[in-house]
Amino acid sequence: MPLCKHGVSRDRRCDRCEEVAEAENRAAERNDDRPARRPEKFQPQYHNLDIHRLEEEWVAQDNMAREHGDAYSAAQYTFRKAETEVEICKAELKEVAARVDLAIRKAPEAFNVSKPTDKAVESRILIHEDYLEARGRLFDAMKKKDRAERDRDMAKVAYDTVVFQRKPALENLVSLWQGTYFVTPNLPHKLTRDRRTEAALTPRRGDDE
Repeated sequence: MPLCKHGVSRDRRCDRCEEVAEAENRAAERNDDRPARRPEKFQPQYHNLDIHRLEEEWVAQDNMAREHGDAYSAAQYTFRKAETEVEICKAELKEVAARVDLAIRKAPEAFNVSKPTDKAVESRILIHEDYLEARGRLFDAMKKKDRAERDRDMAKVAYDTVVFQRKPALENLVSLWQGTYFVTPNLPHKLTRDRRTEAALTPRRGDDE
């Protein structure tokens, strides 16, 4: 069975062939020497798959899976580094608190503490310059960790969409195409009534046999 360059049987309707033909006719009517307008450059989407460009969709699928997989791995690595940095800052904060605690108990008068009780010492630790600096570093590290975690989660969602949603959908479209689903007169419901009527009245191959 002869097929057009878009893989559709020549005795059936091919929307892409019609688009090109209409563009060429408009250019001829305008007596314009410019070439007829071709379909726009292929831009792969996550969900809106082009049934007329399945070969390009598969090439894009491979590229998208690799790119999003690399992006997810990089985001995971960044998150783990940020997580480790938070643990380091927590340890440093405890060390600073212990050092300041010892200094206050050795010389309470130098820190304006009349009696070095646990509550009084803890209150002075919380406002000590070294403790405030260490706590600030911890907060900065926690902020970076939260940002890295958000980026990692977003990268994982994108990767899962490509691998577990887009790929199966593309495989199903290929199966439908192989089963000649898109070349039968059963046109989509979005088409106008006139086109559906025209397709219904068009004799199918083998009716005259």
